[in-house]
Amino acid sequence: MSLFFVLSGFIIHYNYAATVKNFSARGLWDFFVARFSRLYPMFFLVLLYDVACGSFFLYASETERMPYFEVLPYYLTLTQSWFYGSVGTHPIGFAYHYSFVAWSISTEFFLYLTYPFINFLALRVTKVKPAALLALAICIVSTVLLAWLKSHLPTIDHWGTAIGVVENPNADPGTRFSDWLNYVSPYTRVPEFMTGCMLAHLYMRASSTPTKIELIGVRVAVILALVDIGLFVIQDYVPVRWVGATGLLPALAILIFCCARYDIGFTRFLSGTTVVRLGEASYSMYLLHLIIIEKSAPHDAGALYARKPNHLYSSHNLDSGDYGHHVFGILSRRGGARPKMATCEASST
Repeated sequence: MSLFFVLSGFIIHYNYAATVKNFSARGLWDFFVARFSRLYPMFFLVLLYDVACGSFFLYASETERMPYFEVLPYYLTLTQSWFYGSVGTHPIGFAYHYSFVAWSISTEFFLYLTYPFINFLALRVTKVKPAALLALAICIVSTVLLAWLKSHLPTIDHWGTAIGVVENPNADPGTRFSDWLNYVSPYTRVPEFMTGCMLAHLYMRASSTPTKIELIGVRVAVILALVDIGLFVIQDYVPVRWVGATGLLPALAILIFCCARYDIGFTRFLSGTTVVRLGEASYSMYLLHLIIIEKSAPHDAGALYARKPNHLYSSHNLDSGDYGHHVFGILSRRGGARPKMATCEASST
């Protein structure tokens, strides 16, 4: 998920830096209407389907239905990832079945609220070297902060207990306070999002043509970043303590900036028509993939509900569902999300 939030920061700043400049009322209105129209319509349709056809009515007992009503306001306001706690036997962020993945949408919505302030800081820096130093400093500080948080989970849980946080040992899926803070909550995603914003700010300031020596350095940096990501993935199998200690943020920052600024071979592939169309449909695919996988996989729906949704990918019989969710994502983007966005944006003018 770190890639998603860093890339989101880069794209948001690249597209909206001028729009929300100086906290202008019109600019802020245009920004939030545009982002709301991007996130909410498709999310609301998935939530509506979840309430009607998911865990709410089909599999919940009479005693379980009241907690679903209690947690519904969090989802309708896209704030389910902002708060730690449980409703019934489920964490607030994972109460529903098909909307299980929407915690990241809630976190993204929170990050949009922080963006005008991040942009205000970024626009104070107008030259390339200060912008580079600012981006580097924020990336380093963010990396150190996130690494410390992930290496001190018992301490965080102790702090949670001290401020009155009550963990539910029967929650499904089980989520400790430290797990929620480090992965689900929007608060520890702000450094990643801010790093992406500062990378975009540097990219927009660095207009000079790169030199040959610079391109050689870029290729070396990209290779090292890819190696670091590979080591992070296999860190559980490598008996070296420092492997994965810094997380993914430094490597992702290098890759995103280099792919945006330099022609390093595979950037042409990333700019291809097919990849661009998949990128445009990615939000629909992300929200719909659980529905598509379940409906096309040869399993009993009740049995699937009994499993944790994030383990659905472990099935070996989901090829048709996986292809189906990509195709359906593109179709829904064309026939559903795009008209709804146009309607919302038109209403703001």
